Amino acid sequence: MIFSDEAPPDIKRGQTFRIRLALGGLSEAVLLPRGGFYQQTGGNYSLARFESGDITSQDLGIEQERLAQSRLEYLDAYITYQLALADLKRKTLWDFRTNRSYLISSGIEDN
Repeated sequence: MIFSDEAPPDIKRGQTFRIRLALGGLSEAVLLPRGGFYQQTGGNYSLARFESGDITSQDLGIEQERLAQSRLEYLDAYITYQLALADLKRKTLWDFRTNRSYLISSGIEDN
């Protein structure tokens, strides 16, 4: 980090800070809540707002990225669920959809 004057006395070498970096001019950001209507419209709401001039191309890009991230999180959760279910089937030899065992009945009962 380079300071235009002397470094502030309370900053130590190697210390980390959270900073807000603004690239370009300042403008008001438009944030849409996650889930619900936004996910169901597939981002078309943001595209319509961009075409009408309500949001900038940067805001549109941010919203499209949020939608893509939401879709990836959903797919990751679904894949994790399917893998866990397959592992449970393998360990228990039980088909949870048909509610029966994968083992062939031998006709001999365990005592």
